[in-house]
Amino acid sequence: MFNFWQDADHVRGVWRRTSLESYRSADPKWETVIDLDALAKAEGKNWIWKGADCRPKTHDRCLVNLSNGGKDAVTLREFDTVERKFVDGGITLPESKGGASWIDKDTLLISRDFGPGTLTNSGYPMVVKRMKRGQTPDQAETLFTGQPTDVSVSGYTLRDADGVVKATLINRSVDFYSSETYRVTDDGAVVKLALPAKSDITGLVAGKLVVSLKQDWTAPSGQDFKSGDLIAWPLDAWLEDPATPAVLVLRPTERQAVEGVNATRNTLVVALYDNVRGS
Repeated sequence: MFNFWQDADHVRGVWRRTSLESYRSADPKWETVIDLDALAKAEGKNWIWKGADCRPKTHDRCLVNLSNGGKDAVTLREFDTVERKFVDGGITLPESKGGASWIDKDTLLISRDFGPGTLTNSGYPMVVKRMKRGQTPDQAETLFTGQPTDVSVSGYTLRDADGVVKATLINRSVDFYSSETYRVTDDGAVVKLALPAKSDITGLVAGKLVVSLKQDWTAPSGQDFKSGDLIAWPLDAWLEDPATPAVLVLRPTERQAVEGVNATRNTLVVALYDNVRGS
C-alpha cells in the first residue's frame, strides 16, 4: 500500500508504503520511499508532488511526476522503489504538461510538448508517442496526432487483474464534455472505438469492459441506453465486432446518481447517491 502524507514535520510531504497486513492493523508501520522536503533541499528545487505511475504488479519501478513550484507542467523521472532512489541513466522526461504510462518495463506511452505544433490551443499535448527505453522523445514513434482545437490527447493501457495489457488506448478530448477513444492494434493501426462522445471507460472486470454513459445512446447492436447507465461488453468479442450486444449493469433511478466506479478482479464496486445519501 502506497500513500502520500503531509503534516507539520513534512510540509512538502512523504511518499510512503506499508504492507497490506500492516495497513489493516490498528497502527500501520509506514516506510518513507521519497521525502519531498529532503529532495527539494538537496536539489535546490521547489518540488511539489504530482503523483507516480508504477509498473503493475511489481511496483518496483515508478514514473514520478514532480512540479517545480506547483505548476501544471511536470518533470518525469524513473524511480526504483526497491533501492529507494532515482534510476541512474533511467527514463527522464523534461518539464512539460502531459503524462506517461507503462506499456511494459521498457516501453512507455508519452504525451508531452514535443516542440512547435505539438500542443493544442489550450496548451496541452496534441501528440501521443510510443517510446522505448534508450530513445529520446524525438526518436519515439508517433502513434496519434489530434487537432489544435482539441483540449488534449493522452495514451493509456487497459489491463486485466494480473497486469496484462489487453488494449493500448488513446483518448482524444475534443472538448471538456466530449471525447473519442482509439485502440492501437498489434500491427500499429489506430482504430476509433464505437463509443458515444460522452462516456467513460471505467474498468475491466473478469474480461468485461465497463463503460459509464453520459448521454442517451443507441449502440451498434441496436440496443438503446440512457444517460447514467453502466454497461459492459466481453472485451475480446466487442473489439472483434462492435455490434456485440452489451449488458446493462446498472441504471440509476430518477433519484440516484453514480458517484464513482472501481473494478476489482471479479467485482464492480459502484458508489452512488440514493436520494442524496451515499450508498
